[in-house]
Amino acid sequence: MMNLYHAIVIDDEELACDEMERKLSNTKLFDLLGCFNTVADAQYFLRSHRQPVDFIFCDIELGDTDGLVAATSLKKHCSFFVCCTGHTHYALDAHKQLVDGFLVKPVDETLLLALIDKLQEKNLKISKPPLHTILLDAIATIDGADQSVGKKKRMLLQVALHDIRYLKMKGNYLYAYGAKSNNAFPPIGRINITIKYFMAKFGHMENLIRINPSEIVNMNHMYMYSDGVITIEKEAFFVNGHGIKHINSWLLKHLPNS
Repeated sequence: MMNLYHAIVIDDEELACDEMERKLSNTKLFDLLGCFNTVADAQYFLRSHRQPVDFIFCDIELGDTDGLVAATSLKKHCSFFVCCTGHTHYALDAHKQLVDGFLVKPVDETLLLALIDKLQEKNLKISKPPLHTILLDAIATIDGADQSVGKKKRMLLQVALHDIRYLKMKGNYLYAYGAKSNNAFPPIGRINITIKYFMAKFGHMENLIRINPSEIVNMNHMYMYSDGVITIEKEAFFVNGHGIKHINSWLLKHLPNS
């Protein structure tokens, strides 16, 4: 089970609270601890909760106070403080207040995921282990060809790395492939990063091994390994010398009797 971020929402409008709760729930990344209509109620909860939360999503135009003013006292109770407002002219003030993020209501789920991914990458203050997920551009397979979904509207997917069977570098994009369907690995999505950057960010996950200059495999889905060839759910991949070294180390640690 993935490690969920603890969060609260502060908004003096009940409908806005309900909408934000729904958006956070859709990401499947958050454990929402409460929605509060006043800063005073939120502060009372945070003091009694004792443990800092990971995220506070706070409206700016609140009935009892200004959300930007409240940020000064609330930020000590969270890792990331995100302002949410229907008024874009507050963006500069929010930046000056050194809040961690700014979202315009109604909050777009794609922008919410992008902000989470950005803050997760910074990972400056969260004490818990990072979530083992990656934000990908959605991919559709049409007549055997990979097509970006929605050239007019970008669609993003938050994908758990354990669901990925392998990744392959093609041009400027790293493609992720999932469980087999009709004897083929369907592409889940792609991301515009180098394979070197991906390994620097996610190399702490022992099951992800770079086997050659352009491919990474998930060892948890290994079917067979022999003579420089690894089979992931019956699809074979060539392994170079550096990859062989890492695979042998993984096998020695996880399958010592194999």
